Amino acid sequence: MRKKPTESLMHWYRQEAKPMRFTGQMIMILLCQLATTLLAAAIPAWLVQALVAHTTINHFVLLLVGLIGAQTLIGWVLPVTNAMLLIRQMLVRTLMIVSAQQDYIEGPYERILEPEYREHRQRLIAYAIYGDDAAGSKVIVQESALLNAAAILIILSVTLAYYVWWIPIVAIAAAWGANALMQGYRRYIRAQRAQTEQMWNQQSYISNSAYEEKNGKDIRLYHMGPWYQHRYHALMQQELQFRKQLGHRELLAKLGGTWLNAVRDLLIYGGLIYILFNGHVSLAVFTLLFGLVGQIGQQMTALLTNWSEWQVSKRDLSEFAEQAMPPAKVAEQPVPGLTPPYTIRFDHVTYTYPHAKKPVLKDLNFTIPAGQKVALVGLNGAGKTTLTMLLMGLLKPEQGTIYLNEVPIRTVPDLQLRAQFAPVFQDALLFGRTLQENIEMDLPHDAKRLQHALALSGLADTVAQLPHGVATQLTDKLHKDGVNLSGGQQQKLMVARALYRDAPILILDEPTAALDAIAEREQYQAYQAMATGKTSIFISHRMASTKFADKIFLLQGGQINEAGTHAELMAQNGAYAKLYQVQSQYYQKEVTHDEEIF
Repeated sequence: MRKKPTESLMHWYRQEAKPMRFTGQMIMILLCQLATTLLAAAIPAWLVQALVAHTTINHFVLLLVGLIGAQTLIGWVLPVTNAMLLIRQMLVRTLMIVSAQQDYIEGPYERILEPEYREHRQRLIAYAIYGDDAAGSKVIVQESALLNAAAILIILSVTLAYYVWWIPIVAIAAAWGANALMQGYRRYIRAQRAQTEQMWNQQSYISNSAYEEKNGKDIRLYHMGPWYQHRYHALMQQELQFRKQLGHRELLAKLGGTWLNAVRDLLIYGGLIYILFNGHVSLAVFTLLFGLVGQIGQQMTALLTNWSEWQVSKRDLSEFAEQAMPPAKVAEQPVPGLTPPYTIRFDHVTYTYPHAKKPVLKDLNFTIPAGQKVALVGLNGAGKTTLTMLLMGLLKPEQGTIYLNEVPIRTVPDLQLRAQFAPVFQDALLFGRTLQENIEMDLPHDAKRLQHALALSGLADTVAQLPHGVATQLTDKLHKDGVNLSGGQQQKLMVARALYRDAPILILDEPTAALDAIAEREQYQAYQAMATGKTSIFISHRMASTKFADKIFLLQGGQINEAGTHAELMAQNGAYAKLYQVQSQYYQKEVTHDEEIF
């Protein structure tokens, strides 16, 4: 079994982003910023004191060089430490992204069927981890800045209060008022999140739809280009108006803060000049206090701003962790006695899709004996694919129980249960990997087994024509030399994948939809070989393709309406016979037309 990429990735990220490393870097940043703040205020005071004391030129130059050297050293250490902290934070954010992806990919399948869950999850991720403004991109820096501002503010306040007790009070009060105005602006932004998200979603839809390759033909043939441009222009105008409102509110908040700071400066600097001229402090102390006053206002603003933003980041990350992060995995022991061949039994099974008004399957009861080939037929929306999803454990029945050899599948761990199935779906899914890896998936390499799967699926001739054989990269999304397979070739690859897996239960869901008549006949022959000795379920809209089945189930109204062999159901002259006769008329017309062509 290959090791999952996420396992090694997450181990590496956890090793790189250790909490103790954050603590050491945050303390180093605090010390550097504290020294920078004090030096910025003290250097002018020391120089003034040196000049007043008539210090010799040699001592003066030595003092100046020493102070500049200290500032230079701190100016080198601080950005390096900040960069290291940002790198650690990036690793933590990447760990969260990997974990969130793992939860979405490996979590319950039912969740991704709900649009509300997908939208809510995407919103949480956008605010928590995606982008430079997301909480995961700045929460650690915010904590560091919060710690720095609080420590420096305390030291500055004590220093200023020692000389003039009321200066810290005035400076803090002014900063508090200015921050309160900005807080109102930030609350308004948060209150408009829903409107912002709606604009972004609409812009994203219009942009993605316009640039999507499959839409190119219709846009040009039906002259939809002007509509896209007009709609996108309208959305951009809406966003422009919204941003104007934000800009107006921000301007008012900043103007209010500017006036408060002006009043602060008038009171404090006026007070400092007063005590200087009255001889309460020396010129050097005055210079020191003058420098510290500006710093205390900045640190108070930084403290309040980072506190507010940290609260928002913490809330976004908490919601993200609750909704989008995978829960701790509990080791599940395989259920003993679950060995093929399997008899499948549905016992009073009911299932309703989220927000649906009525169940798609209702009180469903049937048994498929071990080794039997069953065809599921019915109109679109009858619940054929839903039935197989329930059987594979991707969906959970709201009522009833599904059994494999009388073992309830709800008691079987997901990995053990899913290993029992080899599905071939109508929609082929190719990964940006080699053709060989697309067939083998998570199973170990077996050359003989691979060649058998290629030959039986009809893909061997295609592989022989590829530039690198089974080592050819598929799709050109990740690899420049990647190969894009046709629809029929993709469907054959899905069959080869199922053959290689060689699971005891085979599920074929409209597997020939992308094939022509000749290729379809070849695939039916391959399915006959694949189903030998296995329990198999074949879903198709084409009644003629079900004749090879040991039994046919007609699904109507969420229940098995008719069951039997093709001959038995035709003899009953019921719904199956009528559907078959309707389809036969079209097939006969098609055959006659083809014969005329050839």
